[in-house]
Amino acid sequence: MKATVGIAAAAIAVAAVPLTAHATAPSRTTSGTLSYSDYSPDPAVLAASAMLHTVTGLKVKDYCQGGRVPAVPQDVNVRTLTVSKRSNVKLTLTTTGAWGLDLTDVHDRPLATTSTVGTDAAAGRITVGKLAAGRYHVYSCNLGGAATANVAYTVTPR
Repeated sequence: MKATVGIAAAAIAVAAVPLTAHATAPSRTTSGTLSYSDYSPDPAVLAASAMLHTVTGLKVKDYCQGGRVPAVPQDVNVRTLTVSKRSNVKLTLTTTGAWGLDLTDVHDRPLATTSTVGTDAAAGRITVGKLAAGRYHVYSCNLGGAATANVAYTVTPR
């Protein structure tokens, strides 16, 4: 009888190991690069945004939306980023010259914005904590720089 109980207990313990391991497995961080091209720079957007902030004190909501940046057929100014579960999202813009970077929800409501113009360490970087699962748009636009840019992203589930 004791042997049967011991074998049954061992079988239950072995069966429980994969469930425990699966339940405590760490979430995976995903990362990659989004490429952009914008052959029609518009420095007027940068100047207008800076003037609005200086005169009114209002925070700049976006650089790359609202039809302010002219487009040519070969421009690629928006990419979609899918977040599978609540995560911290970090975006880093790499280019030469002035570019804008906007993060919006799928309905293009601004969530965060920055540009490569600035003297602080956050210029060209966006970090959003605890972003809900869903699809987001990552806009990048040429405000007076090179014709191409890259945005490195890191999505870390919470």
